[in-house]
Amino acid sequence: MKLKALLVFVFLCNCLNGQLTDINDSDWFRSGNFLVKELTSTINKDIKGSPYLKKSFENGQIIFSNGNSYLAKMRLNISNQKFEILNTENKVTEINLDNNTKVQLNNKTYSLHSIRISGVQTIVLLDECNVDYRYKLYYYPKKNIEIPKKPNTPAPSSGFEKSEIPEWKNYSVFYLFFDDEYYEIPNSHKKMANLEILKDFDYKTYRKKNKLNLKDRESLKELVKYLNKKSIN
Repeated sequence: MKLKALLVFVFLCNCLNGQLTDINDSDWFRSGNFLVKELTSTINKDIKGSPYLKKSFENGQIIFSNGNSYLAKMRLNISNQKFEILNTENKVTEINLDNNTKVQLNNKTYSLHSIRISGVQTIVLLDECNVDYRYKLYYYPKKNIEIPKKPNTPAPSSGFEKSEIPEWKNYSVFYLFFDDEYYEIPNSHKKMANLEILKDFDYKTYRKKNKLNLKDRESLKELVKYLNKKSIN
């Protein structure tokens, strides 16, 4: 009987060891709020520029809704809005977050949001610039591939015309959020003043007094602080 019990114990240990051996990085990450895909190649050399916010991997933190958090070497591919992780074996994996997971990287916090873009409801990754009160400010980091426009010059006598190299172009924008609505911040003050969210706000006076820069993060954060202070009073 003792021998039989010993054999059963050894069998169970072997099974458990086999299960532990089979668990890889992807399986471990799936235990959280996202899925992981290992990348074989991360850079297309035929495209000029980089799809990354920063090429280098930095210390980041993944924060789950259940309170757990994990540290990892990370970078953000803003062309597809995905974070990439560098593991201890120098393998790069791509993670897909869900709505209950946040990432902190380079002193910025990122989370998923559903925004209507060009009439289509789209899930995007936003940088939380100022989200403490009713008026909130987000940054949408985005890059697209674009083929440069050819200059209006005569074709060469050889008849051979060099093709333009596609390149990554920055299309990032800021968003104001208020009462469950996202408002894209335009590049012109005239369009900004006409936003529905600012209809009862003396935008022109504020802009001139504070030298508001619609492309500057800190300048827009000050605007949001002012709007929140005004709404409280």
